[in-house]
Amino acid sequence: MTKPRPKRVHSSGRLTFRKNVRGPKADELPFRIVEDEALEWAKLVPESAGEVEIEIGCGKGSFLVAAAERRPESFFLGIEAGPAYAEYCADRAKRQGLDNVYLVADDARLFLADTVPEGRIRRVHIYYPDPWPKWRHRKRRIFADELPPLLH
Repeated sequence: MTKPRPKRVHSSGRLTFRKNVRGPKADELPFRIVEDEALEWAKLVPESAGEVEIEIGCGKGSFLVAAAERRPESFFLGIEAGPAYAEYCADRAKRQGLDNVYLVADDARLFLADTVPEGRIRRVHIYYPDPWPKWRHRKRRIFADELPPLLH
């Protein structure tokens, strides 16, 4: 008997953001909301992409858009738990004419575990993560025991 795949909600059960989400404003935005099944890497990152960099928690995309403008030879993949923010960042990248950016609304730990092929990522950026200082919030922390092996 095979082990069932984990639901694509945060392990705390609090980020049920897929229930009340509107679709992207335009189908041509470089943006996907991950449902219960993992995405295929080949559909997100073009085969011709050079180095791939991931930003976890890209918010409105200030760093992601600026980095993509500075380094057009790299491909930038943003992972954001909030679909509205991911959509905003994708729209911002599209308005700047960037074709080396793609946004995914998903739990970063699950995305790293089941979508990213081994050895495919050059850099991972995590800026200003929410510390979730209370003990009862520990499940929501991005810097937990399971993250280093996923990044390695």
